[in-house]
Amino acid sequence: MNKEREKYSVLFTAFAVGILLCFSLLFFMFACKETSSSTPSVTSKSEVEIKQAWEVFLTALEERQPEKLKKLSLPYLLCTECMYRSENYQKREILKAYKEDQYVEADFFYSHEFQKEFPHEFVGYLRELEPKFENPAPEQFDNIRSLFKKELKSTDEVWIVNLQTTPPGKLGIHHEGGSHLFPFLKTKDGYKFGGLTTVP
Repeated sequence: MNKEREKYSVLFTAFAVGILLCFSLLFFMFACKETSSSTPSVTSKSEVEIKQAWEVFLTALEERQPEKLKKLSLPYLLCTECMYRSENYQKREILKAYKEDQYVEADFFYSHEFQKEFPHEFVGYLRELEPKFENPAPEQFDNIRSLFKKELKSTDEVWIVNLQTTPPGKLGIHHEGGSHLFPFLKTKDGYKFGGLTTVP
């Protein structure tokens, strides 16, 4: 009986943490949509640069160049699916998994997780999609803090490349669809890839 109760307790914790992170990201996406709809469409220098950075990164994905990809990435990468595959998560130590396994060293990611996260078919599909480039303001950083291992500062410049990888209705009549998010952080060496996750 105690084992059964513990099992449901762990599942509830995982569900609650996942829902909290998902709602934070959805709130951010809604806020970005509201902001962009009320702001004139002006292509800034930063927007041109992030589009170029995404193109360079996507091309490196297509060419399967792990060494180049590492140079285009932050030292630690967000990888939600990597966390789900972790030993901690499999042992149902959910909070420990979120704390220890949600961010993967770039070297490990490109040597052990790259093929799982970016198979050829998925990369080809990304190329076909129209990306949305979202630039959260510092007051929105609380809603996206889970996207980076390092704590964001108000002076940081963040961009999120949003691609709708699951169209509405594909998984069911009332399914809202889903997106992959690819965060980028501006550094002294240009924009660096920060990982990937999905919403909802």
